[in-house]
Amino acid sequence: MRIFHVITLSSVGGAQSVVVNLANRQVLDNEVYVISSADGEAWKALDPRVRTIGIKQLHREISWRDAFVLLRLIWCRLRLRPDIVHLHSSKIGALGRIAFAPRKTLYTVHGFDSIRVANRKFLGIEKRLQRRCSAIVGVSRYDLDNLRAEGITHNVSFVYNGIADCGPGAETASPQAAARLKELRTRYEKIVMCIARDDAPKRMDLFLDTAARFRSTPSYGSATAATTTNRTMPCCWGGSRWRTVCSTKPTCSCFVPTSRDSPCRSSRPCRTASPS
Repeated sequence: MRIFHVITLSSVGGAQSVVVNLANRQVLDNEVYVISSADGEAWKALDPRVRTIGIKQLHREISWRDAFVLLRLIWCRLRLRPDIVHLHSSKIGALGRIAFAPRKTLYTVHGFDSIRVANRKFLGIEKRLQRRCSAIVGVSRYDLDNLRAEGITHNVSFVYNGIADCGPGAETASPQAAARLKELRTRYEKIVMCIARDDAPKRMDLFLDTAARFRSTPSYGSATAATTTNRTMPCCWGGSRWRTVCSTKPTCSCFVPTSRDSPCRSSRPCRTASPS
């Protein structure tokens, strides 16, 4: 089959990691295309057999250029004739449901609060387009409940998003990460984690503030993995201070911080975070 994955941005992020995982698995026995904005870092992790199509007019913001994006999507439909179209993110979810045949299209909502709370003015568009695809998939029970509460009920379901399990007995691509997590569990009764890209919409400052509030609670350890376009920066706070190390890997499927004394493998300096 010929499968399209269509997403707004090509920068590193959670939805993009889902696209990468799906495309890399599906390309083993299908022809797979990823269509998105141009010149992002996320697709460096794609299998070389996955084909990419960049649309330079495609951006997060709504603008008159979206007319060209819509025409480009229609061109891809007519020229390549996909069997399945998988839409990711709210903006391309709207444009894609207009451009592609509903019976071939499914739409994954990577966090419905981006519409329900942050951009409620677009909620009417979501309601009107709900029948322009064969399925709408949330990434949590929370999203599913909120979709239904807002009147989006046509073929709605959910599939949990997640990361690789590095818990006891789980298989992991990083034995070092699993060992580090096991060691942290011996030091702290509870570990509070945040996994997000290092970007303003993710409000990393809120997590730092939360971690700072645990400073007087030695049984708690707080940690975050912040992904940028060129490196992953895991930070671990243990009782009194933040410790930061770098890795040259562009994404992390499982985050576990390493110690302050571990060598930094990045050619760029670390960014130190401190509770305030």
